[in-house]
Amino acid sequence: MVRAVRVHDYSLELTMYPSFTYTLYKVEDSVYTKVFGVNIGFKMWQDKNLLYYNGDYEFLELASGLWYDPYSKASKIPRSYRSRVGRLLDVYSKVRLAINPYDTIHMFISIFLSRRTDFHVNVVRWCKKIFQTIDTYGVRSVDVKSIGGNYQLLQLSKVISLGFLDNLEDLKVKPNPWIFRSKMLKIPYVGPKTVHAYILFTSKHSQFAPTDVHMLRINKLLGIVDANETPNSKYCIRYTCFDCPLLQKCVTGSLITCYDELAGWIQTIAYVHDSLYCLKSRCFECPLRSECYKP
Repeated sequence: MVRAVRVHDYSLELTMYPSFTYTLYKVEDSVYTKVFGVNIGFKMWQDKNLLYYNGDYEFLELASGLWYDPYSKASKIPRSYRSRVGRLLDVYSKVRLAINPYDTIHMFISIFLSRRTDFHVNVVRWCKKIFQTIDTYGVRSVDVKSIGGNYQLLQLSKVISLGFLDNLEDLKVKPNPWIFRSKMLKIPYVGPKTVHAYILFTSKHSQFAPTDVHMLRINKLLGIVDANETPNSKYCIRYTCFDCPLLQKCVTGSLITCYDELAGWIQTIAYVHDSLYCLKSRCFECPLRSECYKP
């Protein structure tokens, strides 16, 4: 049965574009149909101010990102930091956080493979082949090396062969995501960015910002935080961001401690904006041009 919910200041397309849940869907004529994992056949599509869907509304809330309101999260942070991202909120308030707490193995693979490669060109293609096997025969049956020789695929093959994904569902983000982070960082080839992305897109812990090259570039241009370094895994295993000795230098730690539950959204917007404007040198069309420090 098809239902509809009225939406305001929302874009399904822009919300799904940066989400790692994208790999679980087939997109045709702006209709998103879930083809892997749980709830296969779930559909959602937008027509102006109406968001159509079949299935449970609770699932829609998470899958579409409607559960997340960036303005509400921004209202809880200090005014001095809120003023730094005010223009981001005005321009990108239509983007929410589409998450999936159900398909943990699928989400891990999507995030793990996304390191230093084009997500929409390579990762989506790789995941389609891998997920077809997982849904039919299980994760241990996947022959990742047959898909390609990229280092991301080769490393995933080792992680699977060593059994690190066999009990992934037992590694619960709740009740303490910091303990979860320490445990997950012990998986080979998994660093802070991968862990934070996993937490961000499989739970409602939206403060976990997975700092990447997009965030570093946007931060340099817009001055969102004063730090300029990426996290150090050795410290992430031992400390939370709040008591880490490297906090003042770390972009991730600064985002979390300064912006709280808005931090993950800011990282997501950094990816969207960098992809749509900065990487394409569309400076004269950029809606953030007046805020940019670029000479």
